[in-house]
Parts: sequence; structure tokens; C-alpha cells
Amino acid sequence: LDNWLKKNNLSFLPSLVSLLKVNPKWEFAVESVLKNKLGSLQIDSLAKLIDSIAEKPPVSISFFTTNTLENENKQFKDVNGYKNLSFAIESKNEASKIISELLKDFFCISDTKEAIKNQYKLNFHSKFITPEGNIVGKYDLFLQGESSSSSLLSREEKIDSLKKDIINHESRKKEFFSSLNLAQDNL
Repeated sequence: LDNWLKKNNLSFLPSLVSLLKVNPKWEFAVESVLKNKLGSLQIDSLAKLIDSIAEKPPVSISFFTTNTLENENKQFKDVNGYKNLSFAIESKNEASKIISELLKDFFCISDTKEAIKNQYKLNFHSKFITPEGNIVGKYDLFLQGESSSSSLLSREEKIDSLKKDIINHESRKKEFFSSLNLAQDNL
């Protein structure tokens, strides 16, 4: 995929996961709804992909654009006292507006039992979602498996933190070697 992206001058595009900041309590829930959309790459215009799609990529890939996004900053309503999941998006950028739109039909609830007991309050398109990412609709249920121990969103934050630490350590290493060379010269 990297070679295909480079060949088509797309390797510089940011991924959706790198653009989002999510309330830590609701990371699994957001990830459960967005699934493979988190790996989508942001591009100015989908029209820029016209030449690239002539040759299929080696694996599936998705893109999103914000160029058709309306400038308004929508506030999605809570329903029956349940908070809309879009509240969990803490980042303030164009990608966040799109994600909030995708999350607008998901309402936060404390646990799956409560969701099942209250599913009669849902309409056909709305769903309850728990912090663990379990989804209860009017006619369906999705349960996260045990293997979901850490979210992609939290791992992305950890990677960013480690990158900053590495830069800091590199800087300190240079200072140390500079001091060491100065001390050797003074001997």
C-alpha cells in the first residue's frame, strides 16, 4: 500500500485516527462505530483520486474529504436524557465535524443491560452504545469480544507521546555529548 500511495502522491495524507481526540471513557464506543473508517485518509477533494483509481491499490483503502462540509457547527440533540456520542469528540477540526455527523444516531448508556431494557425508546436508525463499544439497536445487538483490550485511538495517543519523548531524549543526548566533548577538551 505504501508504494501505491507514494506512486500516486498520496503518502503525505493524514489518517482520520491521527486527527481525532476522543474522550478516553468513550474511545471503545467511538472505535466500535467507526471501525475501518479510522484508517481513512483525508484528501482535499475526492476528484484528485480520479487518476489514482485507474490502478487498484494492493489492499482496500478509504478516503474522506471535508471540502463539501457545511461551515455550520452542529450540536446534536440528546434523546430521552441520553447523551449523543458526538459529545465524545474533543478535537476541533473539519474531520471532527464529519465524525460527529456519523455518530449522531448513537446514544450513550452505562451498560448493555440498561440498553436492552430501554431499547423501546429507540427509533429504527438510532442505537445505544456503551463505553465498552457494545451497540444495541431497536432490532439488533453487537457485543465487543474479549480481545478488545486497548483501543486504536489510545494507542495512537501513546505513539504520539512516545514520538515526543524520543525527540526530547535526542535533544538531551546531544546536550550530553556536547558537555562530554567540552569536558574532554578541558582535560
